[in-house]
Amino acid sequence: MNWRILKESNGNLPYPIFERISIECHSYCNRSCCFCTRSYLKKKRPIEFLPLHLIYKILNELAVDVGFNGRVSFHFYNEVFTDPRFLKILEFSAKLGLNVYINTNGDFLTSDIINILNSLNVVQLNISLYDWKDDEEYAMLKDKFYRKVNLNTFANEYRFIKGGVHLGTRAGYAKHKEQPNNLPLKAKCSCVTRKLEVRCDGQAVICSHDYFGIHAIGNIASQHILDIWYSEERINQVKQLSKGNRFKFELCANCSDFID
Repeated sequence: MNWRILKESNGNLPYPIFERISIECHSYCNRSCCFCTRSYLKKKRPIEFLPLHLIYKILNELAVDVGFNGRVSFHFYNEVFTDPRFLKILEFSAKLGLNVYINTNGDFLTSDIINILNSLNVVQLNISLYDWKDDEEYAMLKDKFYRKVNLNTFANEYRFIKGGVHLGTRAGYAKHKEQPNNLPLKAKCSCVTRKLEVRCDGQAVICSHDYFGIHAIGNIASQHILDIWYSEERINQVKQLSKGNRFKFELCANCSDFID
């Protein structure tokens, strides 16, 4: 469905544009965590890079056609700093005036990179820390990391995430024991109206748990980003999940996250 025609015919779009978009620049992560879908796969995804021209296509559509003032990131199931093109991608985003946020495990952060990020319109930096056993060790690790990379020099918002806490079921993919699968099958989900996820193969999917693209809504190689966001598939997802009809979608029926 063409978003321009939809807007002209109805006067309004059926729901607001996403607040955040995550574009997976590549598929590799250097860690394997108990709460991550990747840890339970019999066959790992091959290392795959979303071509730069497609990343730039999305960013141009956001900046020029949409005037997007939300936040853009480049993760899905990857560690962004293992992509050798990542700083180049950030430079392109900054030239377009887009606001970028970064999720990282921090393994590749240095004080030099922090200085670079200050010049590239990175408005939010989220650092997940995993190698801790208790609250005391976590506090020590956080302080050590803060001093190691001179995080005090970062100009914008940053926060540490206590990796491994508040574990969800990842739509039934993750089999860790910390959180029982008590499914609120009739709960609404607002994730589909707030964020858009694009995998490194160009597929846009229902949410961040759709690792295999089961509920794909389009592909950025052949579609405008807003045509995907207002596609018939997405409109139906929004309609059903606003009613709590999780049973309509295979992943949502097994998901304990994004309860509205």
